[in-house]
Amino acid sequence: MKFSFTCLAALVCTHIVLAQNMGIGTTTPHASAMLDLQGTNKGLLLPRMIATQRLTITNAATGLIVYDTDSSAFMQKNADGWVKLPNTNDVLWWKNANNILNRNIGNVGIGTSIPDAKLDVKSTTNYVAQF
Repeated sequence: MKFSFTCLAALVCTHIVLAQNMGIGTTTPHASAMLDLQGTNKGLLLPRMIATQRLTITNAATGLIVYDTDSSAFMQKNADGWVKLPNTNDVLWWKNANNILNRNIGNVGIGTSIPDAKLDVKSTTNYVAQF
């Protein structure tokens, strides 16, 4: 009888735990989060591995994120394979209010792969755009 009660109690507790969200660093995790991490002096450290190890993950789930030490980048698994997540150094164009900015220190080409000016716009037609 005691064994049956213990098994029943364990089953009920397991169901309650699985039905809840979980918090680390908080006693009130956000209702929309399965896992809510909160802290002011520590962060989240994702698995770190070389590219070969990442590529040998069996049946990697779509959305899986790891840190690839060979490329020094976060990699995410999507439907087409592994993609590098951009960091601020990778993003050359960004929007600031109503402006679109480019942080490139070299030339920018539109219609050419070899720009020879800060902004080089080339056309394959005789139409000339005026700004």
